[in-house]
Amino acid sequence: MIFKNSKKVVEGFVWDENLKVLTRIDHSGAESRYGHFTRVIARPKLVEILASHVPEHKLHRGKRVLTTAPIFDDLANPNSPTGVTVTCADNTKYSGDILVGADGVYSAVRQSMLERVEPNASITDRESRKRAQLPFNCTCLVGQTHLNLDETNWMVTKHLRGQPEDKASACDENFRCSDWGPEMVDAMIKDVRDFPVPCGKKVTMGDLIDASVKDDISKVMLEEKMFETWHFGRTVLMGDGAVMAIQDAAVLADLFYHLKSNDLEDITRAFETFREVRFPPAKKAFNTSHEMSQLIEQSWINDLKRWLANYMPKFFWHMVYDGLYLDQYQVSFLPQVPLRGYMKPVAHESMIAATRTV
Repeated sequence: MIFKNSKKVVEGFVWDENLKVLTRIDHSGAESRYGHFTRVIARPKLVEILASHVPEHKLHRGKRVLTTAPIFDDLANPNSPTGVTVTCADNTKYSGDILVGADGVYSAVRQSMLERVEPNASITDRESRKRAQLPFNCTCLVGQTHLNLDETNWMVTKHLRGQPEDKASACDENFRCSDWGPEMVDAMIKDVRDFPVPCGKKVTMGDLIDASVKDDISKVMLEEKMFETWHFGRTVLMGDGAVMAIQDAAVLADLFYHLKSNDLEDITRAFETFREVRFPPAKKAFNTSHEMSQLIEQSWINDLKRWLANYMPKFFWHMVYDGLYLDQYQVSFLPQVPLRGYMKPVAHESMIAATRTV
């Protein structure tokens, strides 16, 4: 279903405001080298497909997490929680052995976890003390439309680097705006309506927006953040979007499958292994994403990067994409998918070693 509803990426382009091609990036060799092309899919469709494989009674839709709190059976031992409770905006509560936060760096799950981390001097780091000073990097408008019978997924990005921000209120504002949703899109729509797009003669963003279902247009604040602290107690944080989140989920699922018990010691060991396995590829992806995002930013140095990108030899792009495509995780409790590309993935050995340590 995912393959059927997605499209392969064979090449990428960067245009200027007059639709002149500034940069072309060739992805045509990805299938033979890695076994597959990069594929793009509308986010609502991906969520729909994934949700169709989960029993309905296990999905709680429309929930907004406010706080999380550890559960202690022995109040005399505050460092050994036996569970964790989530409180939602509608006053519902859910309890379990482990909480996985997958809702971004500004999420209530991360905020609650850091509030418990901060008083503990042995693991406090600067990121927890500076969490109120984390500005967003950009704001995006995303949507899906059918133009000339062709399905088009579109995104408009406004970069915010270098813009002043009220640091005192940044934390609260970030936590309020970190979710996807159709609210507060009209102002940004007005700003981008006249942008030309390469979807036909004299087609503008306004044409795409007008052909989209209004409720399917969302505004989201995006961030580029990399943190050292990934877990505390019975709470662990994973990626909240795209390939990295899926890989994080695969590694966590495998580690949970091999858990010896629900004791905090075994859970902590699994969390530590998760970070050890996933931090290096996450760091590589973070750096690559940061560099690639500069191809669409406005500055003289990025103009130079766009020009140089057209003349980079293939081995350079191979080095860039090897760091992303070769991390191909497979869970150990399901039949293994045969390798399709001529490059050997680097993640299989690390996953086997990781599951043996839990």
